[in-house]
Amino acid sequence: MKMNNKVMKKIYIFPYVCFMFFFISCSSIEKINNNTEFTCFIVDENNNPVSECSVFIIKNDKQIECAKTNKNGFVFFNGIKNDTYTLSLIKPGVPKKNINFHLNNNCDKYYCFQFESKDYVFDSIEKLLKENKVYDALELLNTIFTNGQPELEVIIYLYKCYGFYLMSDKTACMSEIEKIKKNEKRDYSIFVDYSKLINLVESL
Repeated sequence: MKMNNKVMKKIYIFPYVCFMFFFISCSSIEKINNNTEFTCFIVDENNNPVSECSVFIIKNDKQIECAKTNKNGFVFFNGIKNDTYTLSLIKPGVPKKNINFHLNNNCDKYYCFQFESKDYVFDSIEKLLKENKVYDALELLNTIFTNGQPELEVIIYLYKCYGFYLMSDKTACMSEIEKIKKNEKRDYSIFVDYSKLINLVESL
């Protein structure tokens, strides 16, 4: 008895479909068993929650996952393979912070990491400048992540300008002033010492 070609195709394809279903099912089970769900809680130096902080999970210089903390400082990840990673914390106005951590099924599923606030960072810069630790202040300023925010960039230019003034480097000061003038979002009204700084630079 001759079989219809469509019936023959179904007979040949059926074992293949069964095999693929078995393979995919096994892979899914293995993936679930090897992956972990966990929560990160990001706080500042006063243990206040840090919202809108970008948390990157990095492995071998490659981004595995990224999410932002909510208003309470929490961020949740799932489906992350058990392994050793670098956790990179990024928020405008604060230097990027990298943390190494190991993830496995026996570890806690709740991690708390401390991240400096913007106010703390700029207070630290002012303290360094007052102590005449200009190089340290400039180095810290160079690490601040701005995310292209003009208002934040202006503040950094002003601090750098004052730092270069303390070093008696008029050329570097004028370079920072030019950057401020080119910034479309500049608002000198919030910088009460701007005019005074210009006068100091011109006196060099």
